[in-house]
Amino acid sequence: MTRLRGEMFATRWRLPSCAAAALLTLLPTTWVPTAQAGEPNFGPSVPIGELLEPDGTLKLDGGVNASVDLTGYRMITGAGGEPRFAADGARGPGGCDPDQAWDGRFSPVGPDSRVAAVAVVASDIYIGGWFEYINDSRVNGIARWDGNSWSALGSGVDGRISALAVSGADLYAGGSFTTAGGLPASHIAKWNGAAWSALGAGVDAKVLALAVSGTELYTAGSFTNAGDSPASHIAKWNGTVWSALGSGANDSITALAVSGTDLYVGGSFTTAGGTAANHVAKWDGTAWSTLGAGTSGSVSALVVDGSDLYAGGSAQYPRGFVAKWDGNAWSAVGAGMNSSVATCNAVWSLCVPPEVWLRL
Repeated sequence: MTRLRGEMFATRWRLPSCAAAALLTLLPTTWVPTAQAGEPNFGPSVPIGELLEPDGTLKLDGGVNASVDLTGYRMITGAGGEPRFAADGARGPGGCDPDQAWDGRFSPVGPDSRVAAVAVVASDIYIGGWFEYINDSRVNGIARWDGNSWSALGSGVDGRISALAVSGADLYAGGSFTTAGGLPASHIAKWNGAAWSALGAGVDAKVLALAVSGTELYTAGSFTNAGDSPASHIAKWNGTVWSALGSGANDSITALAVSGTDLYVGGSFTTAGGTAANHVAKWDGTAWSTLGAGTSGSVSALVVDGSDLYAGGSAQYPRGFVAKWDGNAWSAVGAGMNSSVATCNAVWSLCVPPEVWLRL
């Protein structure tokens, strides 16, 4: 939405292959595939707009196990303390904040700082971020909503959580922390529903993105070692040990997308596997390959739609902060966007519904 002289405007877009920026509010009719019980989550995280009821609560039918992309939204709380999600900048009747539980005479309920990641496991909602408290309870960066109340996951973590991923009933958390549940856990840990555990020696710096493919967890960020062995900004955990993906990338990886046995990565790097790869590359399980000339700026979001890959970020090549790779060449997505549309001159997330509302 764009506010001009006190008025609010919305523009409806139909995009040919339906890739749009993270500043998108999804139509409530969008279909979302759900995982079977015990089945791991495949591919990229689900944009939160696909899971929202009209009142901002999450649709929980007991069949969704997925990490959730919160970009473009913020968490608020309902009158009963339940989590609701509103588009950034949204206001209720009379221009008031939509958080029903906030009273100006007291401190607001809910998290006391930023929510950076959301995941859904059956009927439970998990949130991770920079917060320490929810209401008057200390939760330390991560909490669960069971439909009635918030609860801590043990003693939480001693830092910030940036990414969540789900595999079956297990929840993975990555970020900038060194303990989880009071136990050593270097920037990544697993919650099995009852207790925290480390993933070996973890990684040596911040985790920025997670993706699950089958029984394997891909982890990306600013680190250069995983499990005490070199792993340049990306590594794979198979449930027992860490392994590098070749020689990795030469700078941070901030986005991951899975398509079959292929893993697409995006970030601020310029080489992958020792070969020039401008901000985006593909790992096929054995080797790295480039996607043409890549992009002209850093990539912060990736999404796969059939055989096409969409990349969003700060790049303006081929046009306007978002582009499509069809397996052979890059092309613009419509007229793209200009800096007055893309927040901070960048696209931060992508989704693939049949129709979208573009919030300007």
